[in-house]
Amino acid sequence: MKYFQLYASCTPVKGSKRSTICDLERRDYHYIPNMLFTLLTEYKSMTLSEIKTTFGSENYEVIDDYYDFLIQYELGFFSETAAESWPDIQENWESPWKLSNAILDIDNYSDYDLADLVKQLTEIGCYEIQLRIFGENVTGYPILEVLRVIQNSPIRALSIIAPYNYGSKYIDDLVNEPRVHRIMFFNAKDNRSESLSNGRLRLQLSTSNEVSPEYCGDCSADFFVPELDFHLEAKQFNSCLNRKVSVDTNGSIKNCPSLKQEYGQIKKKFLSRVIEQKDFQQIWKITKDQIEVCRDCEHRYICPDCRAHTINGSLGKPSSCLYDPYSATWNALAEEKIRKQIHVDCIYK
Repeated sequence: MKYFQLYASCTPVKGSKRSTICDLERRDYHYIPNMLFTLLTEYKSMTLSEIKTTFGSENYEVIDDYYDFLIQYELGFFSETAAESWPDIQENWESPWKLSNAILDIDNYSDYDLADLVKQLTEIGCYEIQLRIFGENVTGYPILEVLRVIQNSPIRALSIIAPYNYGSKYIDDLVNEPRVHRIMFFNAKDNRSESLSNGRLRLQLSTSNEVSPEYCGDCSADFFVPELDFHLEAKQFNSCLNRKVSVDTNGSIKNCPSLKQEYGQIKKKFLSRVIEQKDFQQIWKITKDQIEVCRDCEHRYICPDCRAHTINGSLGKPSSCLYDPYSATWNALAEEKIRKQIHVDCIYK
C-alpha cells in the first residue's frame, strides 16, 4: 500500500482559483490545482489505489500526473505507513524579541533624541532597526549615532535609506558594520543594485526622488517570503505590523509611519510603555484570514500586508495589491506603474 505524504516543511494553502504548496525549507512555492489540494488534505489518509478507485479510471492519468509533479519537485514521498504516522509541523509561532523591527524617520526638522531612542529599543529587545533619512540638511550625524549605539547591543540588523549625497559619505562606516544588511540611496546618478561584503550587504541606488514616508505596502510577488518563521507568524498575527513600532519625523509613535493613529510623542513617553498598550497591539493580531479578498488568496501566508492603504476599511485588501485570487491574474499595467515608485516603508522579515 502506498500513502503519499508531504514533507513537513511543504505546506498546502488553498485559494479561490488555485492553491500553492509553500516549500518553506527551500524558500519557494508551487502552484497546484485546487483538486490536488483536496487530495493532499481531505484524502491524505487514503492510499493511492483507494484514491484512484474513489475518482474512477477516467481520472487515473491526471492523478498520476499530480503525484509525479510532487515527486519531481521533492515536495513529498510515498510511504507504506498512513499520514497519521508522520507528525505535522508545529504551528505555534514564538519569538524572543519584544519587537521584530522599528522604523525611525528623520528629516531636516526632526528634533527628537535619536541616540536615546535606539537605547530604548536596545533595552526593550528589538531585532532590527530601519533608519530612513528624508533630507540632505539633517542636523547631527544620525547614521553615525545609530552605528555607535548598536555597538555591543542585542540589535541584530540595521538597514539605511537616505539621499545619495548625504548617505554616501558614510558608506565605509556602513560596510564595516556586520549588522548592516541593506542600504538604499535615492537621488543617485544611476540605478544600480549590487552585493557587497561577500553577499552580506545589498546596496541599491536609485535616480528616483519620489521617496516619501507615505510609500509603503508593496504586496507584489517580489516581496513574497516563503519562509517558515514568516509563514507561521502570518497564520497567527499580522504579517507586516506584528511587533513593529515606528517613530515618524515629528517624533510621533505609531504602528507604522503611514498610519494616522498616534500614541504620543517619543520626547514625552517611554517606548516600552506604549508598545504594551492594548490598543497599540490590537493591529498586530489582524491576520490574512480576517481580511477581505486576502482570505481567499493562495499567497496569504507568504505575502506582506499593509493596513495603512486599504480598500474598504481596516479589514480591506491592501490597495497596492495587484493580484486577483478569483481569476488568478495580476494587473500588469498597474504593477508596472507602482514599480516606478520606491516603497521604502516595510521591513520584510
